[in-house]
Amino acid sequence: MRSRTLRQAALLALGCSVIGFGSIAALAAGPSAAPPVAAPSPAPVASNVPFEWSAPEGCPGRAVVLDRLTELLDADRTSWDRFETVRGRITRGEAAFELELELILGRRIGRRSFATRDCADLAQAAAATLALVLDPAWDWDTEPTPAPEAATPSAPSSEADSSSAADPGAPDVAREPRPSAPVELQLGAEGVLDATTLGRSAFGLGLLGRARLALGETRVAAELFGTWLPARSIDVRPTESVEFGLLAAGIRACNWPTFALGVCAELEAGRLSASGIGARADREAFDTWIAPGASVVLESRLFGALLLSSRVSLLAPLLRPKYFVNGTEGVHEVPAAAVRVALGLALPVQ
Repeated sequence: MRSRTLRQAALLALGCSVIGFGSIAALAAGPSAAPPVAAPSPAPVASNVPFEWSAPEGCPGRAVVLDRLTELLDADRTSWDRFETVRGRITRGEAAFELELELILGRRIGRRSFATRDCADLAQAAAATLALVLDPAWDWDTEPTPAPEAATPSAPSSEADSSSAADPGAPDVAREPRPSAPVELQLGAEGVLDATTLGRSAFGLGLLGRARLALGETRVAAELFGTWLPARSIDVRPTESVEFGLLAAGIRACNWPTFALGVCAELEAGRLSASGIGARADREAFDTWIAPGASVVLESRLFGALLLSSRVSLLAPLLRPKYFVNGTEGVHEVPAAAVRVALGLALPVQ
């Protein structure tokens, strides 16, 4: 009927204005025009509909999408019977939030993808898309039934692309699910302040490489890092002093319950050096450094893909050598706990 056609066109314009992608346009086809009828008032969508929704913290939840769908379409529980499951998932990309909608009916999987810098817009895009495909005027029964997979030869990518272009509204048939949570690879550098390890506050440098993966509403990461604390001097007498330095590398395993906060367990190993200055310039010692620990990270996006992070770490050295001069004069002992603060930048690896 004409009212449904007009409503579909309005929903299409709304969805496209939110996202700007062509995915919603694939759903714009409607039946032939007919005399207008009065549209019924919206009714709440049942909470037990086969709609699965996954989104990071701070993004709209399932209830928000269903509420917005109610504002757009009078869809009751029976409107969902044409699908076994409708699944929506928001993930955070390098420069934008990404939404993938899967419309599942048997072996048919129709996909719609959207991206925007504000994840709140994706709830409106999802509601607009659902309003179109759940409208009774939209007939999915005309879609062809796929042949058994064993009897269907795989088509070249060019043929598949041309088929998709010819019928953009048709769901993808027997296609392997695409990964919706790719691994983020990042490289970064840090300025490090260690308050206790060398007997005095020491400034140093750090490098890190990170692989991060989104799992549901959380992210996990594995990091390889290196830390260099240049030599710091401790005076023994006016003409004598001892310099201590540290060169170490390690690994971290981190969990990011939110976009901004991460907690990590780490293990660091390296070499602690001590060398005499002045009258004891010929004395030098090297000791093994092994220190497990934990850290808390706060991260924010400066601009584009550039990330700013701050880290506070607490390490517990397993080996605590003591350093003496003249056999009895204590100069320094590695403390039972080492506290570090770091501030750094990181960029994705394309």
